[in-house]
Amino acid sequence: MKRFFLPILILMLAGTAHAKGNADKGKAKAAQVCAACHGATGAGDGPASAGLDPPPIDFTDAHRASQRSPFSLYQVVTQGLPGTSMASYSQLSDADRWALAYYVGNLANTSEDVTAGEALWNGTLQPRPIETLEELSNSSPADLAKTIGDRQARQTTARKGLRIGAKRR
Repeated sequence: MKRFFLPILILMLAGTAHAKGNADKGKAKAAQVCAACHGATGAGDGPASAGLDPPPIDFTDAHRASQRSPFSLYQVVTQGLPGTSMASYSQLSDADRWALAYYVGNLANTSEDVTAGEALWNGTLQPRPIETLEELSNSSPADLAKTIGDRQARQTTARKGLRIGAKRR
């Protein structure tokens, strides 16, 4: 168990502590490497999606998005997903993979949730149920909702302009 857990922990901390990705970088990278299958808006309707079985994930599906953490998305971008057409993008930089994970993970959020999430992360709203980027990276809205409620969980994990690696106030 320790052999498996330690490398994952190191990867997680290294990625969240050192990556300098942001929403704009994630959006640009998604247009380059994801849009052919996932579509320009992330709805799973890209031109290369026809005939894929299973079809590409619809990142705009709020229910499915509530089940994912940024770290789980980072893992899929890094490793690919066996049994699907999702290939590994381990050749991308660590920062690019984190930027992609945060960008696609945010596609299902409403503008209201993103505005509230940015206010939480910028320190203008209190209290913040999550204090570190590492906690955010490991949290899915569904997990957080068990303790803080659905609405606050969605808002806490909504992060349009969050700069990965940025220090919070």
